[in-house]
Amino acid sequence: VLNGRIRPDTFAYLFVSLGIACPLMIKNSLFSGKSAGAGEIGHTIMQLDGPKCDMCGKRGCLDSLASDSAILKHCRNAMETGGAQVLKSYVDASGQLTMKEVVQAQQTGDPVVRAVVMQAIQYLAIELANVINFMSPEQVVVDAYVMRLAENRDAFMHTVREYLFGINDTQVSVEFKDFDP
Repeated sequence: VLNGRIRPDTFAYLFVSLGIACPLMIKNSLFSGKSAGAGEIGHTIMQLDGPKCDMCGKRGCLDSLASDSAILKHCRNAMETGGAQVLKSYVDASGQLTMKEVVQAQQTGDPVVRAVVMQAIQYLAIELANVINFMSPEQVVVDAYVMRLAENRDAFMHTVREYLFGINDTQVSVEFKDFDP
């Protein structure tokens, strides 16, 4: 049971925070694989020669492109080079850079932050479409702070649908969970 609703017996749970995971429930059992690493999609390669991941050391993994850590890193770099001025004002006021400030800056129109977030959302959506195409779960639950904005959820779903194969577009439901920090 999640958000007061009973889940189907086969579903995926996309969790985006400092890292990215996508555990799978298959016929009411958590699929953990041989080494309990199943669902660790954050370290699948999405961009050859992409940024180096601080966690796994590989280049271009999903974590290095779309995790909260990656978004914060890209935003920090933008502020250091004179960009993301709206975000910088929020960081100066709060004394910290968190996803709360990033989402707030995007919502109030910081174009640099919006570009960073939209690129991350595109990578997340493509990877989720890959998971759906591979596993064909009945449902996917998405748990990510960045999805608080309707604009982000809409962009995410547009890209997911663009990369789905066959009937997955109509057969898989996607639900957004309220992120609990």
